Amino acid sequence: MNRYRKSGFTLVELLVVIAIIGILVALLLPAIQAAREAARRSQCVNNLKQFGLAIHNYHDTHKLLPPGGRNPHRQTWFHAVLPYIEQQTLYDMWNPAYQYHLGGNIAVANERLAIIRCPSDTDNINANRGNYVCNVGNVGVGGTSPDTLAVLASRPLGSITVTNGGSPFIVATDANGFRYHKLADILDGLSNTLAFAECLQGTYGTRVGGGGTVSDGRGALYHASHTWFSTWQTPNSTDIDRLGGSVNMCVPEPTAPCHSAQVVGAPCQQAARSRHPGGVNVCFLDGSVTFVPDSIEWATWQALGTRKGAEPNVKF
Repeated sequence: MNRYRKSGFTLVELLVVIAIIGILVALLLPAIQAAREAARRSQCVNNLKQFGLAIHNYHDTHKLLPPGGRNPHRQTWFHAVLPYIEQQTLYDMWNPAYQYHLGGNIAVANERLAIIRCPSDTDNINANRGNYVCNVGNVGVGGTSPDTLAVLASRPLGSITVTNGGSPFIVATDANGFRYHKLADILDGLSNTLAFAECLQGTYGTRVGGGGTVSDGRGALYHASHTWFSTWQTPNSTDIDRLGGSVNMCVPEPTAPCHSAQVVGAPCQQAARSRHPGGVNVCFLDGSVTFVPDSIEWATWQALGTRKGAEPNVKF
């Protein structure tokens, strides 16, 4: 009598196949994630290059670097470069007589542009935030609100105290009281002086001790209090960010909490931060973009934040 054996997998064979598949997935997933992050970082680099090109085109037209802003609620450097990132229509819609959240300006401020966002960061769907901010030098900014103007120009100081840490863009004063730099004023060299870096998009949180919900304004590019970074802290520093109007509720990952400058009585400060592993993308005044590791020496990072520090051979 012939006996026939049914074809099929034994339990052991099935378990072996499952184990092999699991190992392959475990090996492939990190590679896929790394490839996706590389693509996101590449897009981030491209965004920064567009801003680097924009300020050069602005300088070619106006013979000055763009202004940081008139006051915390009005124009900023970002508004100034809109025509140079193919957003002339938005620029024309902006009414400088109004603050960013009044009149028709709110529609401009709420326009969600892909160029202002790093795809590695979590997009804040509740508030229009960006990821690229300008360099104010290597010290904090004091007063009731940070003066972004300390970087790409300045409004009249009035009661605001600006501690200039050698940032690239304050020098001459025009008839309206604004202060500007030209590229010729960058004595350390355009390739050795930071123009822009990444920041994390702010979110919302609960004020410590109650009092309702307050906004973490980081990356609010139409609000001059939140469009800057300082080289006082190294990239992704564990030190706190101090921002006017934000009290103990900044995004805790991967950064420390932030405090209101009014509450802690210290100069405003905000580090360059990103979701990229190990560092941040930065744009220099020559338009070049590079990745700066979190491990950069503090003195080197501060040297990159100044325009005429005369630091020899700044390398990282």
